[in-house]
Parts: sequence; structure tokens; C-alpha cells
Amino acid sequence: VDLGSSTNKFKDLYLSGNIIGGSTITDTTGDGNASSNVIVKSGTIGSSLIDTIIAGTTPLAAEYLFFFKRGTNIHTQKTLIMSDGSGNAYSQEYAIMTSNGPLVDISVTVGGSGAIEVRATKTGSDVVYKFTRTILQ
Repeated sequence: VDLGSSTNKFKDLYLSGNIIGGSTITDTTGDGNASSNVIVKSGTIGSSLIDTIIAGTTPLAAEYLFFFKRGTNIHTQKTLIMSDGSGNAYSQEYAIMTSNGPLVDISVTVGGSGAIEVRATKTGSDVVYKFTRTILQ
């Protein structure tokens, strides 16, 4: 979609509608060369591993928006992950909200070949989850 010309550029652009899983947005004409990959996943936590990012040697930043539900209890939070591309990953959980206490505990570890593993360890019975993941590299 062409949204401008070489003389007219947008500073802020707001979009609405459905997120298409696995879409890639690449900025090749703006201030920098940024690549973003957005996915949406859902399921039930029976075990703890819910996502893996194959980071390799490329530094990246990833942001998760999680939504967990068990019965009428809900839990939402964001987790920000940064990888330096040399086997180190850092994470910060924030914006945590629960209706009746946490349903899961999020942990981030680096596995073999620089793979970043995101785990949600549940307490009690199974928890339904949904999340979006955005990766910038």
C-alpha cells in the first residue's frame, strides 16, 4: 500500500483491524533499517514451554503481551526480552495485572544455539493462554 510520496512522509501512522500472524514489516526507506516480526499464538499450558525464539548470533528485542485464563480468573502481563547475540538474554516482566493472584510464572532462558525459551509455569490446573510476540532485529 502506497501511503505517501517522496515529499510527503508520515510521522505517526495508526492502523486498526486484524493482526495477521507471521507478518513481517520491514522499513527500508525510513530513519533506519528495522525489521519486525509479529505473531499471535494460543493454547493450553499443560507443560511449561510456550515459545522459542531462534536468536542465533543476531541481537534482538522481543516483546510479549500475555493473557492467561482459568475459569473466571485472569492474568495479563508484558515481558520484554533482549538478546545480545552472544548467548546472553535479559528479560523484564512489567504491566502485571491479575483478578485473583498470578496464574503462571514467566521465565526466560537461553538454550542451545542461542535459542531463547519462554516458559509459563502454572500453579494448579491447566491455564488457557493467548499472546502476541513482536521481534525487532
